[in-house]
Amino acid sequence: MTSTFRVLLLVVLVGCGSTKPTEPTTEDIVVGTWDIYSDMEFNRGDFLGTCEYRSNGQMECDSGETHGQWKIEGNLHYEISDGVTEEGTDMIIEVVDEDNIHEAEHGIQKWTGQRRMLCLLPMKESDVLPAGSSNDLRLAVSAAQAAGAVICERFHAEASTVHRKDGKGEVTETDLVAEAAIFDVLSGSDHGILSEEAGGTHENADLWIIDPVDGTTNFSRRLSLCAVSIGLRLGGQLALGVILHPVTGEVYLAERGLGAWKNQQRLHVATTDDPSLAVIYLTHGYAAEHRRRYGEALARFAETSYPRTFGSTAAELSFVAAGAGDGWICSGDELWDFAAGMVLVEEAGGRVSDWRGADWDGQSTFTIVSNGAIHGFLTDTVSDLQPV
Repeated sequence: MTSTFRVLLLVVLVGCGSTKPTEPTTEDIVVGTWDIYSDMEFNRGDFLGTCEYRSNGQMECDSGETHGQWKIEGNLHYEISDGVTEEGTDMIIEVVDEDNIHEAEHGIQKWTGQRRMLCLLPMKESDVLPAGSSNDLRLAVSAAQAAGAVICERFHAEASTVHRKDGKGEVTETDLVAEAAIFDVLSGSDHGILSEEAGGTHENADLWIIDPVDGTTNFSRRLSLCAVSIGLRLGGQLALGVILHPVTGEVYLAERGLGAWKNQQRLHVATTDDPSLAVIYLTHGYAAEHRRRYGEALARFAETSYPRTFGSTAAELSFVAAGAGDGWICSGDELWDFAAGMVLVEEAGGRVSDWRGADWDGQSTFTIVSNGAIHGFLTDTVSDLQPV
């Protein structure tokens, strides 16, 4: 499988020339050839491949076709229990029919009844945590996964009610429930909490810095680019960060001295040093002045590079840390938007400064993050736009 983490894939098996069972069990599945169709929300009904169920209780699938994110490769063997479970790989296939979906456990989620697979989450902490992780990092991952489960559950549900926050963006019930899930996990911690929805104080030296749904506008419109962002400041310095992409199941994390990681794969910033090839993300706050300076910066980079705006600061910063972008320009975002991502980029070998190139002071929201190689180009381009 192309997936590098464990997922639950609900499928419908249709036997060639046979009647689909109403309660699929080992005994109901007729020996012979079966067509497999997806029953997931994003590609329901797509043909995934052909499998042969054998009398010895194995199912062998032979298809090289790619459908969405999934690829069925040759000679995959499945052992039938009360469903079809692939052994030794990163996927579980549950045998269902359209009206009867067996209960299945998937990490911190459980699907029963008519519920469908909505998005992907790692099965357990050991799937994402590198060796040497601190207890605080483990706690942050658990909290991010709890919030991710909320987002995953609601992503394809009925449209969320969206409320405006006094000119400071949007909030949905999902933001609040995801935030509560994070608070529940962090309740035993001695550190203070600063969160986008519940607020808090910046004054604590030891402080969890949380955005439960970074990219609320994207989420409310069913755009998958949203993220959970959890940073931790210790002794006044950013110490770790976790960014979870609940729809794709990717967990980006970093801790000082431990490096930056995505699902246990070490991350490094890109080596791009040619501004004409650079992918640069830009974001802005809600004030009119922030938007104006963002617009001026965007116009300048449009003449020299490849500017992008995705609507989720946390996602953009995780992309820079992973080498999928070369720079990030912030005009007025809040600390909870970028605290986790800054640790990620620095631990991946990148650099952080204000628009004039001075070291970030922990407060400025006119911030540049880069792979280091193009940092001078970025500051030269926008230094005159930074407020005095």
